[in-house]
Amino acid sequence: MIAVIFFTVLASQQAAPPPPCMPPYVDEHVIYFPTGDATLDLQRAWRVALASDALEHGVARVLLRAYTDTIGAPEANIALSRRRGEAVADELVRLGVPRETITVEALGEPNLARPTGDETAADLNRRVVISWQGGDSGLMDRLRAAYCLDPH
Repeated sequence: MIAVIFFTVLASQQAAPPPPCMPPYVDEHVIYFPTGDATLDLQRAWRVALASDALEHGVARVLLRAYTDTIGAPEANIALSRRRGEAVADELVRLGVPRETITVEALGEPNLARPTGDETAADLNRRVVISWQGGDSGLMDRLRAAYCLDPH
């Protein structure tokens, strides 16, 4: 009798299902960087590794668009965005992506993800956007699933 009551109570207290993962539009990945930095820490390298999965599934070209926030001179920001783009490209190559399939565009301050004034630090603006052309139809599902494992 106690077991029946226990299971009845347990069944009535089922946990609500978790909210669905809502990943960003995943034909591109965004890698964010700290102010003035172009190194890949473990978290950023993990995101690059997810993107490298694309080349294993027939992707023909990879485009890396590298940006900065508005801190510093425009020329220095172009150089910094180039270093960020090259750091991501180097990691993709280390993971097996052929270098000749990768294009790096060092863009500096234009196209701010978060519009700001001059000399303003903004996390969302210090980024490299990885996008690709080609690939199989199941790739997006695999990348969405991987994103939902660690959405931050």
